Parts: sequence; C-alpha cells; structure tokens
Amino acid sequence: NVAVLAGGLDHIYPSSSQPLAERILAGGGGLVSELPPGQLPFKGRFPWRNRLISGLSHGLWVVQGPRRSGSRHTVSHALSQDREIGATPGDVFTELSETPHDLLRDGAQIILSSQDLLMLLRRGFEKIF
Repeated sequence: NVAVLAGGLDHIYPSSSQPLAERILAGGGGLVSELPPGQLPFKGRFPWRNRLISGLSHGLWVVQGPRRSGSRHTVSHALSQDREIGATPGDVFTELSETPHDLLRDGAQIILSSQDLLMLLRRGFEKIF
C-alpha cells in the first residue's frame, strides 16, 4: 500500500490519519510526496497529489463527487495519463453523483461489482505493461 501526501512527509493530514500512515509503513508500504519536509498541505496542493495518485494507479474508480471536486481533478489527470476510468452510478437527486454520472455518460466503464472493478484494473494493467 502507498499513501500520497499533499504536504511533506512530516505532515500527515488530517492528523487523524497518523495511525493509518503507521500501519502502511509497518506493513511494508510507503508514503510518497513530491514536496520536501516542512511543507504543509493546503488546498492548492491536493490536485498535485491527485496527479500522483492517478499516475501510480492502473485505473480510476469514481464513486462520488460533485462537478467541482477533487475527484474531477483526478479524472482529468488519469485521462491525460491514459488510465482506465470506471464509475458507479448513484442517487440522481444528489450532487455527489454528478461526476460519476457525467463519466458514465462520456463512456466510462460502469462498476457494479468486484468483477467489474477487476476488469477495469486488468485492462489498465495491460495498457501500462
């Protein structure tokens, strides 16, 4: 497992994620940041972090997000990196379903089961390798 941070490696955000970071490291995973120690996470750095997340991924699965959201930034990065995109439909009466519904309308793979997700990741893996 890998966690990508929006600040330096010495700034786990939110602080309640510190135990998760420790479990990732204890399990042989890693923490990644392109910022030097001492750099605080702030709103403008999360899109940078999302670029790294999509770049490290075989595919992107979007479950929710309004049109103006971090998930939309991550989708944009994933598309520019030629990653597979999948989405799960949600409640048509909430803005949290706007991004997945837009993606599905634009041709993203529908994810309704673990098998759908595995197919998305398999296609993404084959594309990269």
